[in-house]
Amino acid sequence: MSLVLNAAGLPMQAVTTATAGVRNAATFPFGNAPSMTMAIDGTFSATLTFEASVDGQTWFAIGATKLSDGTTVATATATGLFAFTNTGLAFVRARCSTFTSGGANICAGVGVW
Repeated sequence: MSLVLNAAGLPMQAVTTATAGVRNAATFPFGNAPSMTMAIDGTFSATLTFEASVDGQTWFAIGATKLSDGTTVATATATGLFAFTNTGLAFVRARCSTFTSGGANICAGVGVW
């Protein structure tokens, strides 16, 4: 996994390896922001599972709002924008839970108070 900044200056992580699991996740700190939007792009055949943590060690499934239609989803299998509300979370991640091919580029931006 690599960490770079995209053109907007947001941190972007690439999830490209064939090994599903913790080492194959794009993790972003929430900080004090009330919300976060995650953008998933790329050409991939995989399932990305959304998870959150309050301590950076223990992870739990979390729902995200798929911005294209307003539904709540627990996973993503295609590109799109996904929003999270901060209810005391320290981190949010997209973990590759199944993988066939390709790579997903994931960046996130947080809202401001």
